[in-house]
Amino acid sequence: MNSPLSSSLLLPILSGALVLTGCSYTDGGTGSNTLHVKATLTYTAGDTDDNSHLLVQVLDNAARPVPEAAVTIQDGDTEEEFTLSELEAGGSGVYVLTLPRYRRRIDLSVVRGSDRLEGQLEGPGPHTILAPLHAGTVKRAELDHNLEVTWTTTDGLKADQITVGLDDRGFSTTELDDRGYGTIPKDELRSGSEGVTVLRRNTLIFDSGLNNSSLEITYKVRHGFQVQE
Repeated sequence: MNSPLSSSLLLPILSGALVLTGCSYTDGGTGSNTLHVKATLTYTAGDTDDNSHLLVQVLDNAARPVPEAAVTIQDGDTEEEFTLSELEAGGSGVYVLTLPRYRRRIDLSVVRGSDRLEGQLEGPGPHTILAPLHAGTVKRAELDHNLEVTWTTTDGLKADQITVGLDDRGFSTTELDDRGYGTIPKDELRSGSEGVTVLRRNTLIFDSGLNNSSLEITYKVRHGFQVQE
């Protein structure tokens, strides 16, 4: 019969488990439970400006805009710090910032007097669309019922949510399981020029914010292709 693990062997194993489960960058943070914050960082691969765009809306417990707040972020990879500017300074409660390139790790802080909220989120890793091929051709007659859209990530990590959609067609489908593929009914495809987008997002719900205050990071890729009958 095998003898049970001794405490001297068990302690390193448990310590290793704690290290593995505690290494995530994402953290619900702290706050005063007096602010409702909705923050979104969006990045579209291949855009001409190659920028990340951050928009933060700040409301109080009566759903009124909170003006003149100190809204700042820190890039978790480079440790650079940035301050957001308020749209319509002094009244809108909406704060914006544009940054060069994709910013995957964001530490957000919102402070207005004694009201505050902070937390940090790791967004999805960059991905590329494998099919349909960019500038390729899809023949509708060769499809069974659906066009299969596939993608791959640079690090293999799954996103919280995935949306696959067509250009200006009103069709999209959202899944919680990042399987690396999705489908679009072939009848939704228009003949000629068409485009498909794959948007992957991660979302943080702040521990100390009102009304499910959230921080979201999205990474989007588009492929243009031709549809033939």
